[in-house]
Amino acid sequence: MKKAIILAAVATFGSVYLSSSALAQTTIYSDNFASDSALSSSYVNIDNISATATEWSFTPNSELTLTTAASGKIDEMVGSFSAVALSQVNQYVSFIVNFNSPNIGQSGTAGSLLTSLDYSGGVALNYSPEQAVQTTNVTAGYVGDMGNLAMNSTPKTGTKFFAKTGTGNNDLSYNSDATPDTQLATTAPNSANANLVNNDAYTLTYTITALNAGGSQEEVTEQLYDHNMGAMVDNFSVVATNGASFITPTTTYDTFDMGLYTGSESAGYNLNLTSLSVVTGVPEPTSLALTGAGMGLAFLIRFRRR
Repeated sequence: MKKAIILAAVATFGSVYLSSSALAQTTIYSDNFASDSALSSSYVNIDNISATATEWSFTPNSELTLTTAASGKIDEMVGSFSAVALSQVNQYVSFIVNFNSPNIGQSGTAGSLLTSLDYSGGVALNYSPEQAVQTTNVTAGYVGDMGNLAMNSTPKTGTKFFAKTGTGNNDLSYNSDATPDTQLATTAPNSANANLVNNDAYTLTYTITALNAGGSQEEVTEQLYDHNMGAMVDNFSVVATNGASFITPTTTYDTFDMGLYTGSESAGYNLNLTSLSVVTGVPEPTSLALTGAGMGLAFLIRFRRR
């Protein structure tokens, strides 16, 4: 009888499982400018500065510098990656950029960091530079989500999120130019903005997460980490709605945009990009088996000692 009870206990322990869920994160694109001897020709420049010249500069084995040398200007770099379709709850895609700037800490009506994740519809990037408010290049037909992150607490335009909803201008990340667009939720209060610091090393992470199966409901998050301070200095998140309706121009993403907008500062800014990447996380079921061998043995030893 005692033997039967012991065996039943071991069998019971061996059949117990703790179910959980994990996110399998995968890097699907990465470029470290600090170790590049030449800039990839696949990138596209979008700006409103010159009709013919590329408005960035590349320093081999160092950085790609975006420049806005006057007020009201934008300078952006656009690239592509293997398409990610958000089809599962909590699946996400993140665009991550490491950068610094010698003059980002200007006071007054500051500008914004520009980011977006978009879908090309299968139409590849093919021309650079593009003019932001023209409608003649392939990015005019791209759709997606964009974030404008203010550089201080007295910006020309506050931190806000938009979706580019259809064919229009070439631009992808500055809401005034990336039309047609719709604002998501509300503008963040200026008092919540970090005052960015010259020459600090920053990591910006822009993430779109599916809230339901199929990804027709999404959340957009933008975070800025200051490595010199060792702290998250900006963290804004909105559910992608306008009123009661979700605004989801796409559930597939294959294009990123990192840019710079000058507010009223006549000197503009320099933004040194040192690396960038795109990662995705997919929920996957996992199970932890309580195999019973060790537990059963411990139980058996304890039983025999009585």
